[in-house]
Amino acid sequence: MTKMRAPPSPDRRRRGRRGRISVTPGAAIAALGALLLAGVAARDAVVPFLAARSPSLALKLAPQNASAIVSVFNSAITSGAADGQEISGWIDATQLALRSDPLNARALRMLAYVSGQDEEDLPRVERLLSLSERVSRRDPLAQMWLIENAVRDGDVDSALRHYDRALTTRPSSAGQLVPVLASALREPLVRQALVPYVRAERPWIEPMLSVAIDQARDLDPVVAFFRSYGGARAVPGHAELEARLLERLAKAGRIDDAVAYAASAGADLKAFGITESTIDERFRPLVWTFYQGATGEVSAGPDGELAVSVDSNTRIVAATRVVSRPAGSYTLVEAVSYADSARAPEITWTAYCRTAEGSRQFWTRTLPVVPDARQVEAPLQIPSGCSGVQFDLEVTGADAIGRSEVTISNLTLEKR
Repeated sequence: MTKMRAPPSPDRRRRGRRGRISVTPGAAIAALGALLLAGVAARDAVVPFLAARSPSLALKLAPQNASAIVSVFNSAITSGAADGQEISGWIDATQLALRSDPLNARALRMLAYVSGQDEEDLPRVERLLSLSERVSRRDPLAQMWLIENAVRDGDVDSALRHYDRALTTRPSSAGQLVPVLASALREPLVRQALVPYVRAERPWIEPMLSVAIDQARDLDPVVAFFRSYGGARAVPGHAELEARLLERLAKAGRIDDAVAYAASAGADLKAFGITESTIDERFRPLVWTFYQGATGEVSAGPDGELAVSVDSNTRIVAATRVVSRPAGSYTLVEAVSYADSARAPEITWTAYCRTAEGSRQFWTRTLPVVPDARQVEAPLQIPSGCSGVQFDLEVTGADAIGRSEVTISNLTLEKR
């Protein structure tokens, strides 16, 4: 049999005859179909099977073997060694395969593909693909073509249904399909149609959200999607994803947007000091994040106090937080008490101006050692141009045996 190129899809034939595709999908459905144009996922689905078998040899030994016929055809399609010159030969081979195995889903899908050479056979193609799926949903190539059909018809729900089946039955296709779904979040119709899959906690949802958070150039659609399904409030397992989204917003210099999202998710971040909301890890970096390591220990008390212990001659960043504050004059106020004033640690506050370009230090203050529970005030000036301000509490253990301990309470940042 002479080598052939892959027969053109129905859409390509229509473009050649009429100069354009007869059905123009909307932006949402076009986003869902972007990957299929390259055919990469088809190759990924076929190659593992071909690597594990020798279909050409099997076909020589048993010419009617359905699996061998389909595998040789898949190999020809994915390698570009098939065209329409002898498509009738593939039709004959497929019919032979189906005589030996009438309910072979992959053979049905193959017959649908080769029948697609004739535009008048499109209804038959769709029937064969539907029959292939009813026999088995585990053929990834059938799901790919069903996705393409749904895209051509502008059916978002159907396209997502076949994405779900392809990703569920063949998780290895995630590398190709998940980025397409993540990029499609920019379309409101896709976001709306995806909500039931999120709430059902389909296994491919978290990878899709992870890719969207890490790679999206425009974070607004990602934020809108988290809002639409409720984020970690609706799916508690998404708390870490939600925190990553807030961190990405903060890193992009969009502190106010991050604060607004956190507020919509139930956080009350108005207070500067230690409260239940301002230590909720779901909303980092907008909340106090405590040091976790072997050389110190940090904990929050029920009345808003912060207890810190640190090894001698050791410096730790005991707590850090990013806040949204306008430029102006402020006073950092706190009450400080020591377990042992003879081993009082050194306490230093440092503030950084956060922007989309990075952060720069604009203020630092080391507190004097004061009598127990004495209130300490430290004035500072927040410069203009900061999208947010990062405060670091640094504690250094005294040059003495044992750990140094301090408790900080009544922490506020007051506008002057």
